[in-house]
Amino acid sequence: MENYTKGNIIYIEDDKLDQISFINFIDEYKLNYNCTIANSLKEAKKLLNHKHYDIALIDYKLSDGTAFDVIEKIKGTPFIILTGVGDEIVATQAMKRGAYDYIIKDLRGSYLKSLPMIIENTLKRKQIEEELKRYQDNLEVMVKERTEQLKFEIDEHENDVEKTMIHKKELQENIKEMRCFLNILNISENVDLTLHQKLNEVVKMLPNAFQYPGKTCVKIKYGNFEYLSNNFNETSNKLNRDLIVENKKIGQIEVYLLDENTEIDKELFIESDILFLDTFSNYLINLIINIKKIEFLNKFEKEHKNKFKYFTDRVKILNKKIKHLSNFISNFYIDSNGYIEIITELSNKNKNDNLDLVYLKKLKESLNSLKSYNNSLEEYSKEIKTIIKQNKF
Repeated sequence: MENYTKGNIIYIEDDKLDQISFINFIDEYKLNYNCTIANSLKEAKKLLNHKHYDIALIDYKLSDGTAFDVIEKIKGTPFIILTGVGDEIVATQAMKRGAYDYIIKDLRGSYLKSLPMIIENTLKRKQIEEELKRYQDNLEVMVKERTEQLKFEIDEHENDVEKTMIHKKELQENIKEMRCFLNILNISENVDLTLHQKLNEVVKMLPNAFQYPGKTCVKIKYGNFEYLSNNFNETSNKLNRDLIVENKKIGQIEVYLLDENTEIDKELFIESDILFLDTFSNYLINLIINIKKIEFLNKFEKEHKNKFKYFTDRVKILNKKIKHLSNFISNFYIDSNGYIEIITELSNKNKNDNLDLVYLKKLKESLNSLKSYNNSLEEYSKEIKTIIKQNKF
């Protein structure tokens, strides 16, 4: 790593581990800084009374107060506030009170890597501001032009840095969530797996989508079953969502942070964590509903397959009988008309009465056959209605 601008730094921090991490980081990367550590606000005020520092790094929460209690003592010295996760509002207030920047400390100490760049930018900004003051003392016109230019450069630089950091973090979280969801989709679309097997695999993927994958574990409750991620352990740091279908709770998703020493705070789960959990909960509900529908349809199809075949075959038989009956009725109509014409002709000629009786007998037989076929037709109709009712068509 290249050497940054040399400066006398006072680091106000009461946490011994943070002090050691800071000193080790400077030594490891051979950073060209002269550092003085103050263990409290009281000690810091004494040091500030006797020496001028180029820059001050101040942890917000100290044993005998906050960073705001020492700001008045360091007028003229640029200072940077260090805060924990969840203190962004405090950091914003510090910026309004004159802080040049703020750093959010993470549990792994990754914030130290950005510290040299922030210190250099702060010293350069201070240098620019002092240059601006010299111009103001000498040439008013020149100062005005330079002021506008420098302010623009400073604002653009700060905005670019802030946007870059925000976008970088958002991008990292989005990439994690997208990868996790792709893995979940691959599992859920595997037709060879049962719902039980899918939930057992999905729960192992979920921790990878959260802010601290290595310290996150998940439990999915569904019916009488529980599905656990690796290294599962319930802690007081919990985020959960119910699985609701038609106003009935069918299960729950529980997310835990394994670090019990972490202060319980809603900011332990960042906004993207909460949004992901809400999105996944809705997805899981739809997945369960769809799988249950498919299982029901498969079961229904299997149970009614034989009934469908019987119904189809029976309807074909009845259709043949109805067709036969239709042919008979057509023939009966033709025969009856013939008999009636013959009887009418014989009656008009007053001829053989015995012959009339023969045709009348044939007409009666046809009528009886028609009545019999009509009864059969009614029976066929009732049978079809019964089959339809039994099979719920």
